[in-house]
Amino acid sequence: MNFNNEYQKQKMSILTRLDALRLKKIQLKELCILSIVFAMGILAIWTGQMAGYHMTPYGAAKTSEMLDELQLPRQLPNAEVIREDGLKTTFWDIASKKINLIIIYAPWCPACQKELPLLNDQFSTEGNLVIIISQNENSKEVKEQLINLGLSNLHYYKDITGEILAKGKVKNLPTTFLLKDFGKVLDRLVGFSEYQLERLIERAKEKK
Repeated sequence: MNFNNEYQKQKMSILTRLDALRLKKIQLKELCILSIVFAMGILAIWTGQMAGYHMTPYGAAKTSEMLDELQLPRQLPNAEVIREDGLKTTFWDIASKKINLIIIYAPWCPACQKELPLLNDQFSTEGNLVIIISQNENSKEVKEQLINLGLSNLHYYKDITGEILAKGKVKNLPTTFLLKDFGKVLDRLVGFSEYQLERLIERAKEKK
């Protein structure tokens, strides 16, 4: 009986040691994996910083374009909008032409005041130019600013649900979209650049 008890004790002792060794190996393996992941993270951060230091203006611009393309929405939603005169309609109804240029506009945005007259001069006779304002914009201020720009004849529409700006990932103004019908996005220009705007308008004319 004593012999059996002793045997069981030794057996449990051996099993306990084996379990401890296994646990130690697992912990060591996990530590190695964590160390590798940490080292890769540090390397990625360092590489990004060095790339930022040494990237040429051309490289920076191309990187910016690539990032913008990755974030480019495929389609803008058929959200409800309201015209300045109170007419309610849907976004796809007002952007229903084969090719449409949509400017997300605000009366307090200096770059918007530069871009909108150029769009009106160079594209309004070529295709469908649509002005969209945020649900938070003051319609009276928008109207007054359009009068100041000599563009009182243009209609503008308020994104009353906020869906267009949200789905379009609009973070800066002006943001200008080149669309086909049914809200399909072909291109997007963020901010004002006369050169980039001319390229966008040329592409719009080519698509007609």
